[in-house]
Amino acid sequence: MSLYIILNDDWADYEKRKADRAERLLVNCEEDWELHYLIKKIRRHYPYLSTEEVKAAILDSCRQISKPRPRLLFLQAVLRKFGIV
Repeated sequence: MSLYIILNDDWADYEKRKADRAERLLVNCEEDWELHYLIKKIRRHYPYLSTEEVKAAILDSCRQISKPRPRLLFLQAVLRKFGIV
């Protein structure tokens, strides 16, 4: 499996929740709902990863990547922590 399985998944619900259309391809680490959405999305494709592992990888990537955080680059950073990318 790879990053593109997640990227090619349906992100419509995520994009609809974004107030600013220009930010639909960006990750906002300050929004709790985005954190939970990303955990659920990643675990859907990689169920062997625990919620805690995924959350820790996301939060670490939030600290390492400054704004704006493009979805592609952000997910690459998160999944790289698990050797998936």
